[in-house]
Amino acid sequence: MFTPKILLKLVSSLTFWFLSIGAVAGDRYTDVNPADPWEPFNRSMHAFNLQLDKFVLLPAAKGYQAVTPKVVDDGVTNIFNNVRVIPTFINDVLQLELTDAGWDVLRFSANTTFGIFGFFDVASKMGIPYEREDFGLTFAKWGAPAGPYLTIPLWGPSTVRDAIGLVPEQAVSPTFNIDHVATRNTITAVYYVDSRAEVIALSGLVTGDSYSFFRDAYLQNRKAIINGGFVDDFGEQEFDDEFDDF
Repeated sequence: MFTPKILLKLVSSLTFWFLSIGAVAGDRYTDVNPADPWEPFNRSMHAFNLQLDKFVLLPAAKGYQAVTPKVVDDGVTNIFNNVRVIPTFINDVLQLELTDAGWDVLRFSANTTFGIFGFFDVASKMGIPYEREDFGLTFAKWGAPAGPYLTIPLWGPSTVRDAIGLVPEQAVSPTFNIDHVATRNTITAVYYVDSRAEVIALSGLVTGDSYSFFRDAYLQNRKAIINGGFVDDFGEQEFDDEFDDF
């Protein structure tokens, strides 16, 4: 069984390993950003993700938005937000944020029952707060170092610590635990298309070097959350990231 102590050791060990690789790679380049020693690799992955978004995800999102009534589009988004409460609850418990965990239970219960499995966000109208926690944040609050910045293919901005956190995150996600492969893949595809459709209007906010823009926005946002800040719509992570921030 994973305990906070074991998970912290795992994160620290893997971070040290990634740092060792980054140190070797960093010797080949000058003016290396201390937070981003793997910039050449990250830039190539960023370019790959941009092309994937341009030719696959964005057209699918625009088509989805064009044929889906707004009430259905909003409802689908609400359902996915409701499902996200489950890993948030687990992370609130692991962080000993028991008051927040209680709110998570109330939100999930209200939306699942009165909101028809979360299609309607009745919890927000009842004044029940919505927040998001993930294992990367939990590891940070346990004292694990962030490690270098990392762009994950098909995913987007991250750090070594946050990338490791994706493993337990997916393990507790109801979507990734659906046994029927076709159903799981369909729901996952709808999630990504719906997430991309939600931020189409933000495309014009990206200025200058898009790689630096996403990297700096991600790192600053995560630092703000860890220090007690908040996540706004533009800073959301979960595809959270590169594609969500277009």
